[in-house]
Amino acid sequence: MTECDVDLNAIINALYDAETNAPMINDAINVLVNTIQKNIVTHNLSRHLKAIMNSWIRTHSWYIDHEIRMSKFEHCLRNVVSKEMKRRVVDLLKIRYKEYENGLGSSVNEDDLALEVLRVSMSQSTSNYFWDFWDMDTKLTLEADRYRQSNGECIIDRDFKRPFSWFSKRTMSTHYRLPHVATHPKNIIPLEVLALDFKHDPKWECSICIEVVSVNHVNLFTSHCVRTACKHIFHMACLDNCKRVYLEQKANYNKTCVPCPLCRAPIY
Repeated sequence: MTECDVDLNAIINALYDAETNAPMINDAINVLVNTIQKNIVTHNLSRHLKAIMNSWIRTHSWYIDHEIRMSKFEHCLRNVVSKEMKRRVVDLLKIRYKEYENGLGSSVNEDDLALEVLRVSMSQSTSNYFWDFWDMDTKLTLEADRYRQSNGECIIDRDFKRPFSWFSKRTMSTHYRLPHVATHPKNIIPLEVLALDFKHDPKWECSICIEVVSVNHVNLFTSHCVRTACKHIFHMACLDNCKRVYLEQKANYNKTCVPCPLCRAPIY
């Protein structure tokens, strides 16, 4: 690296790191982070990253700080986006600086910085471009693994053997999206968990497994029956399996509810 290159790096980095520019850059990073989290398909994440995420769910440690609702996932994602934003914007500003040196302008300033930050932020409007071009899956996996190791967190075999998922006490069902990203309407009616000795209609059978007693449950809790907002009753384990199969289909990756097996009403 020549002395000129060192000076150029110092000039561009000083401009990017200036305290007066921090609010504008942070706003852009917030937009990117929120957009990624809203559109992310957890099914497509790397196996190792999903295992780390499952370990956070398993150990009830998804959040770093419950008061500000900062999740470990968002913390790692924000670190990656911040680094990539700076790297990309600095590279673009270097190109602009070279153009100015050739008589195509005056000198790189705050307006140029704002323009390049906007350009990088707008690239997120095509989310596949941003995710693939910046190799976000690999970098996010490495960042999450660094966080896990520095905090002495462990992954067990079980974390690798299932898709990323978590159980919501609000809806009384399993979900496959990020827990801290609100996507449900506020007035949803949760599944009603029925008592084990609930008296069914004599002719009742679960419409999913066509049995009276659940054969799909994995523990005592999932052997219960649940009643949906549309008043239909299913085995909890059967409905969970039905949701998992539906949401793992490529066409349904970004959906947050499934149609009722009987009437097609939304079940969250």
